[in-house]
Amino acid sequence: MKERNGRVSIGKLVRLTIIAMLLAGTPALEADDLECGFQNPPESAKPQTWWHWINGNITKEGITADLEAMKKVGLGGADIFAVSTGIIPGPVKMITPEWSALVTHAAKLTAGNAAEVVEAPSAHAAEKAAGQQTLNIEFPAPPKSHPSPFRRIDWR
Repeated sequence: MKERNGRVSIGKLVRLTIIAMLLAGTPALEADDLECGFQNPPESAKPQTWWHWINGNITKEGITADLEAMKKVGLGGADIFAVSTGIIPGPVKMITPEWSALVTHAAKLTAGNAAEVVEAPSAHAAEKAAGQQTLNIEFPAPPKSHPSPFRRIDWR
């Protein structure tokens, strides 16, 4: 540690201090923290799920029961997806004040639990908002001179 003139090199002292600090960690404590983190994960590490609201077949009571069940199994949140294809419509129409009130109800229930509920956008919601309009867009075929590794298969 001493240089030729009997003094300690500042660079060496700094390097040794950094090494000592790195080695001073207590592995047993870190292992305990890791195990504790698995037993009781922080809210930010909890898994989340997709929560399908089935074509307006939703109620405040059902939302409350679902969220209580999600909390009981340790979920940290959910993304609400409105699904409707091939499903009998329920009493609550999408993009209505009643729908918004139910989304708000879900958000209020999770607010105190550090859980997260997000309403995911969907093409169906946009379609409902547009008044059931269906867009029929015909895209032009690529020019015949355009080289393509694919061949056309007529499936009709």
